[in-house]
Amino acid sequence: MSSRFHSAALTALFLIAWAAAQAAEVETPGEINRKAYELSREGQGALLRGEERAAYAKFIAAAELYRTIAEKFPDWNPMAVALGKAQAEASAVALRDKVFRLPEGWLRIGDDLAREGKRFAEGEALAGAVVKSQEDRYEVESFLVELTRDGPLLGARCGCPDFRYRGIKYGYPCQHIWAVVIKEKILE
Repeated sequence: MSSRFHSAALTALFLIAWAAAQAAEVETPGEINRKAYELSREGQGALLRGEERAAYAKFIAAAELYRTIAEKFPDWNPMAVALGKAQAEASAVALRDKVFRLPEGWLRIGDDLAREGKRFAEGEALAGAVVKSQEDRYEVESFLVELTRDGPLLGARCGCPDFRYRGIKYGYPCQHIWAVVIKEKILE
């Protein structure tokens, strides 16, 4: 994995941990809301300076604080909290799609993958046969399945003919990728 990913991931993890610590220390929902608002403003500032990955991390941390308010104080200004959370999440998603990219030939693994059909069923059956050979590398029925990350994006590719000739072209995972996703509980 690239040092760029490590830097962005560490920054995001630090900010999320910081946001959670702030929420734990700060007692009132108004103070948590102020911190979330400040993070969103800092994200906008980072965006204006062209620091898109830093802005992404700020928006994610702000959304996490808004989530904390919604969970711990559900009756405290729910419309404003929902709006702040939605705006922070929308800003993060817009940046995610702009800033983070998977290499050519990799399939994006996300919640939008349809969990049905022959390949999914065969992947479920093969999940027990998955062997992890290295970090982010797996062997399934003598085919190599690899995972890669760029920020919040997770991608996979497989060396089987089904994935090389149809999976990449049409954007669906083969049974071997499904086996790894199921075995590693990636979408849970």
